[in-house]
Amino acid sequence: MESLIGMGRNQHFYRASAQRSQWARRNLLFDGEVGHFDTTLIEEWQPRFEQMRHGLTEDSQDADLREAGHKLYHWVETRARFPLRTTISRFLNVGSYHILADNLRVGWHRDYQSLCGDRDTGDTDGG
Repeated sequence: MESLIGMGRNQHFYRASAQRSQWARRNLLFDGEVGHFDTTLIEEWQPRFEQMRHGLTEDSQDADLREAGHKLYHWVETRARFPLRTTISRFLNVGSYHILADNLRVGWHRDYQSLCGDRDTGDTDGG
């Protein structure tokens, strides 16, 4: 599943997780601030994901699906930069996308939800 959800998962995930936890422990965030940031990330990802899906067919080969996913993920790594308050940083954006992917709120593969649903219950809504 690493290649579907955690493509390129690295220090950004851990650094973003640690930073977000630190801000929360120190009460440096307003209520819902991280949730709003996550919503922004999802809203920016959604049209790009839909565009990727529309460029594929039901008969698309695995190699085509992976290439399309790599292109979408390339956008995350190189262009997806959105602020949390006044902070815009690569590690926070890329790492937060990985946090969202771990919770199946975003993905890089066209069929990420069906491929990566909860392994115990088959649930794909993270619940």
